[in-house]
Amino acid sequence: MLARWFISALLLPVASVAVVAAEGPATTSPAEEKPPTLAEAKAKQQVESLTEVAKLPIINARQISEVFSLALRDNDLVLSTKLTATDESVVRTDAIPGLSRIRVMASQLDPTQIAGFEFSNVDYSAPDVVAVHTSIGVAAGQVSLFRQYEHLEDETHTIQLIQHPDAADGEPRVMLYVQITGPEKVNLKRAANNVVELRRLYPAEVTKYVDPIFRTLKQDGFLARIEPRLAWQVFADAYQPPDDLQSQVRTIVAQLDADQFRERERASADLEKLGEPAALTVMRLDRSKLSDEQAARIDAFLAKFKLIPDSEVARLRTERDFLLDCLNSDEAAIRQAALKSLQQVTGKEIQFDLAGNSESRLAAIGRLRDQFGTAPATQSSTPATE
Repeated sequence: MLARWFISALLLPVASVAVVAAEGPATTSPAEEKPPTLAEAKAKQQVESLTEVAKLPIINARQISEVFSLALRDNDLVLSTKLTATDESVVRTDAIPGLSRIRVMASQLDPTQIAGFEFSNVDYSAPDVVAVHTSIGVAAGQVSLFRQYEHLEDETHTIQLIQHPDAADGEPRVMLYVQITGPEKVNLKRAANNVVELRRLYPAEVTKYVDPIFRTLKQDGFLARIEPRLAWQVFADAYQPPDDLQSQVRTIVAQLDADQFRERERASADLEKLGEPAALTVMRLDRSKLSDEQAARIDAFLAKFKLIPDSEVARLRTERDFLLDCLNSDEAAIRQAALKSLQQVTGKEIQFDLAGNSESRLAAIGRLRDQFGTAPATQSSTPATE
């Protein structure tokens, strides 16, 4: 009964394979045997997979968040689960098509603590390939995402993202590997200090190779969530501070050049109290008439709020994929600034509903990515292959 349920749940034509098997061995000689068609290869492998998991326990989940959840903490991927330790089990869910399995490992030192986690999915419904294998796991603090496209022909098509818990000084903590031996021929390796930086440095590559993994895992737009502080650093000229804040900042900036050291220190402290809104306001100032003392104190204040150097800001202002990510910001003003910049970069009038909800915005962003393609938009972007 279990195998029969799986077959109906996956909705793939495996009955023809069963009939062929029941009719006995083929009468043709090995030399006359034809290679299997894509449909036959899909069906055969699916039957084998169903047989393999037929006796495994089943975990029912209405949505993937009942199995695991992903978050960003200090720009790192963090995976958590509410499940207790379990041997390999089948995950029965309508959230992700195909056959999913899970294994949750308890710590040997403390059985109440989770030491490892594995979730894998194989989807036979994808066109042009036998199957798509997707997995995410955590072991010894290392987070790994993996995807393999299994082709009928003998070729390699794998994507792997690894986040190391520790790295030696000067060594990257996050690595992205892509290897494709088919017509596309890709041998790519990208490194960064964290996944957020990886996305910022290589938006085209992450969009093309990593984002589909997150979409499969029902984490659509996961790495496309631009931190507002970063966005406002890029779009500082579009920030419109309230009049009273502008007045406060102008008064404080004037006091940064006061004759008395104590007054200059008090003005610096007043800027600190105003925080990020003051930083965004100061970024808009015309600094050509400021004294060296004022400029130095402003630089010291802004250093706490600048996430990236000015050279990177200039690049991101014309980085198409970054601007597309900003279209899904929770702040309407950031979406508006991003759309304006995107239209300037592409030279096209872009229809985009700035007032739409996150789901509709993500769908529209996906259509724009399909329209523009994933090639880097500027000469400063890193090519997707090497």
